[in-house]
Amino acid sequence: MIKLAFQRFLGPVAANLLAVVAFVVAVGTGWRWVTLALVAATLAVNVMYREGVALGRYLVSRALVAGGVLAAFIRFLPDEVDWAFNASAALTLGYISMETVLNKVSSLPMDSRHLRVPHRPASWLINQTSVFYADCALIALFAVAPLIELQSWTVLICVIAVGVLHGLLVLESIYTKTHRRAGRDDITAGLTRYKPDFLIHWDAAPASMRQVLMWLPYLERVGARFAIVVRRRNCVDPMAAVTNRPVVLATSLQDIDAAAVPSLKAVFYVNNGMRNAHIVRFAEITHIQLLHGDSEKSTSANPITAMFDQVWVAGQAGIDRYAQNGVDIPAEKFRIVGRPQVETVKVVRTPINQVKNKVVLYAPTWVGTYGDTKNCSLEVGHKIIAALLARPDVTVYMRHHQLTTNDARSAAQLAELEKMLAKDRATTGRKHLWGDATAKGDFVDWANKADAMVADVSSVVSDFLYSEKPFAVTDMLDEGDQMEVSARIFGAAYQLRRNMSNAEEVIAQLLGDDPKAEIRQRVKTYYLGDFPSTRYADGFIEEARRALDRPTMGEVLGGATPHPSKPLMDIKGRDEEDEALEGYGPAYVISQRSSVENDEFSTAN
Repeated sequence: MIKLAFQRFLGPVAANLLAVVAFVVAVGTGWRWVTLALVAATLAVNVMYREGVALGRYLVSRALVAGGVLAAFIRFLPDEVDWAFNASAALTLGYISMETVLNKVSSLPMDSRHLRVPHRPASWLINQTSVFYADCALIALFAVAPLIELQSWTVLICVIAVGVLHGLLVLESIYTKTHRRAGRDDITAGLTRYKPDFLIHWDAAPASMRQVLMWLPYLERVGARFAIVVRRRNCVDPMAAVTNRPVVLATSLQDIDAAAVPSLKAVFYVNNGMRNAHIVRFAEITHIQLLHGDSEKSTSANPITAMFDQVWVAGQAGIDRYAQNGVDIPAEKFRIVGRPQVETVKVVRTPINQVKNKVVLYAPTWVGTYGDTKNCSLEVGHKIIAALLARPDVTVYMRHHQLTTNDARSAAQLAELEKMLAKDRATTGRKHLWGDATAKGDFVDWANKADAMVADVSSVVSDFLYSEKPFAVTDMLDEGDQMEVSARIFGAAYQLRRNMSNAEEVIAQLLGDDPKAEIRQRVKTYYLGDFPSTRYADGFIEEARRALDRPTMGEVLGGATPHPSKPLMDIKGRDEEDEALEGYGPAYVISQRSSVENDEFSTAN
């Protein structure tokens, strides 16, 4: 996880800083060994902390280092013009500057797993990663050459060899696209033969795969055929490893068109990613937004949700939340389906003050992207942990959000909390758990092991509510009394102030008399629906079957070829990268569907 944080933030910063220092030392001094060390450090960051596709990654840092070592190499040359060096320098800088273009040219076409289409892996030797390593090796070669007195003609031969590798990558890509991998027509044919009733559309990083995983067991129980469409290449194999359903990679608008086969009746979505709009264009199928958790975060009342045909929520609270936040969605779009993931949560009504040795789950969320979603309590987590450890009858299980360590500051704060727990465990023998130990399993597993919970505003709060066990919520937005007014679930929780000045008092109530036990029982139905506990998930499964009890897209079109009812924008050839669409906001997406569906949608706020 620390590595992931380095990739996202520290990696680029470290690579660029090292590159600047290497450039200054290489150009301004004759310190060859120092230059070599700095070049090696910069390239090590490039190689070790790249994420996904390598070509074009850390491009600025490598261009700086290359410029520096080439300038240093000049000191090693005789005074007369050295054409071999000039050619080597020009080609090397050209290779690096063209990496982004080469990345585009050599990107593999539409791909799939678990689908009966021609599929053979691309070359293990000639690929984007090997070309990236070769480019890095060239930079290192220019740094080493003066030290070992390598002649410029020898360097030029190496540079030409790398150029051949670049050319082979282009040829390999052309061959792969035309012969070795399934093309769009093959995948369309494979999906047509498979006849999926619905698709799951997912666009997020591999670290967020739980957005899909939490729904898979219940969509499997629907008893219909489905395929999973992912939008990022580095998600294909991780997704294919956890399901035997077809997984289809669709990176462009034209890929999405190829995946829209006549048998489809619906598409399920698990987040509000912008590229959902690429397939929402097909008005002949039902578009259903599930999201990936029920919480009082602002993301659970996003105006973009209005563009879907149906919005499935756990309980009435999910419907009211949109109206309370000024988001106008017609009532007929909503379906109350419960939160099937909590079907295995154990309901416990034993008073907590009768539990001798209590386990408290501390579940902080991640830092968030926007101001109104910054609910993370890690900055004051030491006060929460200290208040819990002050009670000798408490064992703490800390389970952090999977995105926590993407943020360097949060990662450091988390590490300090882990040290606190480790120190207390060594001193008292209490079996606290954290880190990898609590990352295993679903949240439900840890909710069942805990007697109480301290959490931030997130979906784990409503999930834990099902157990009817006591919980406290942090007020990191400093709402005070308004917090309880804004959402009924906070009235069922013990509220920790942002500065944790009431931590001792709240923990005493949480683990003592627990005066809010009856309130939790009443609020539970409002948030999680009124479904029998013995078959709680059936509400979701039955609603899914009703959604699929409709004509297929092919039947709606009367045998015509499926096509978007109205394109979102005029993309020449419909084969350009989908980044072109990113400049169009939610209002444009919704307005396009408005003209198709009798102005059912209003423009987004």
